[in-house]
Amino acid sequence: MSAYIVLEGLIVSRNRFYLCVTLLFLGGFIFSVSNAFSQSSELGSISGEITHPIMRRYMGAVFIGEIDGIQFNADENQPVMDQVNLRFTPHVLPVLQGSTVQFPNSDEIRHHVYTSTSSVCQFELGVYEAGIVKEQKCDTPGLITLLCNVHAEMKGFIVVSPTPHFSTTDRNGSFRIEAVPEGTYTLHFEHERLMVDPITVHVIPDQETEVDFGKPRRRKP
Repeated sequence: MSAYIVLEGLIVSRNRFYLCVTLLFLGGFIFSVSNAFSQSSELGSISGEITHPIMRRYMGAVFIGEIDGIQFNADENQPVMDQVNLRFTPHVLPVLQGSTVQFPNSDEIRHHVYTSTSSVCQFELGVYEAGIVKEQKCDTPGLITLLCNVHAEMKGFIVVSPTPHFSTTDRNGSFRIEAVPEGTYTLHFEHERLMVDPITVHVIPDQETEVDFGKPRRRKP
């Protein structure tokens, strides 16, 4: 056997060794990334109850506040705040920050939608006829109060959340937010007549975390 053949065999063996080491490293790296992703994607839920007699008549919305370093894109399916029988429907509409909300007029009369001066996002859609749909982008988290300049009795609310983790309350004041990634967050509550301070919540995978906002205060008119 010539020295050249022996040398060639050594080079091939060395290359195979380096290839095996590289594959083992990549395999370990991919496993680590996959494992970290699976851990971060483990989900829990948040539940609680806002205790106040007024909750039987007026719903509110609960949402997780801004998460540092994460920005959520609004869904292509636009939220809808309809106008039916001289009512904003639904009465309370939670949406993701950056969403463009549709405002159809399903009544057979004209409406003139605008917002109160206390709203986090102020706009005016003007007067429009039955069957017309107008749109408005909602970029600022918080409470938007909707009014009609033609019908003083009409009032509705949009709650803008910086995250997709939100829920409305039921007639008992209860709420539940599903599919929340593990972590520590700030939880907010918005309501047309009540106020509470934000609270911190720790979400644990595969568990339901119950929270207590404490006693709500009346919102100043």
